Amino acid sequence: MLKLMGTSAALLLCAVVTAHAAPSLKATTTTSGGGIYTVPITLYGDSTAIAAVGVELTYDPKVLEAAGAAAGPAATVAGKQVVVTPGDKGHLTVGVFGMNANKLMDGVVATVTFRVKPGQEQAAKSLNYLFSASTLAGDDLTLEQTKGTVILE
Repeated sequence: MLKLMGTSAALLLCAVVTAHAAPSLKATTTTSGGGIYTVPITLYGDSTAIAAVGVELTYDPKVLEAAGAAAGPAATVAGKQVVVTPGDKGHLTVGVFGMNANKLMDGVVATVTFRVKPGQEQAAKSLNYLFSASTLAGDDLTLEQTKGTVILE
């Protein structure tokens, strides 16, 4: 009887684990007008294992300049902070993390704001992104969507 119960529990656990989709992060854009673009970084799917998120953004520095970043509601609820590290021109790294054991839930984890440089209003504007995420133990986490491009219109 114990062996059967153990087998049933193991089968049930396998069914629960395989029923969840891999989490994904997505970047979209909203226009604030006046050449200001806000890019929300949003966590979708089964995010119950995610404790921290990293986003690498690349853009044309002749056309855009990074104007700031802020924690989104999902990060704020989890007690996480946002740190921005500028790299070479046209490269920006955004980290969402906290010195706590809270996990990030689905929703906007950060917003990044870009400004169009004067005289570049008609230029093509886009951002390339690369996402990463980790567990509370600091292990890398596989995401469904890890990279892409956002067109700023």
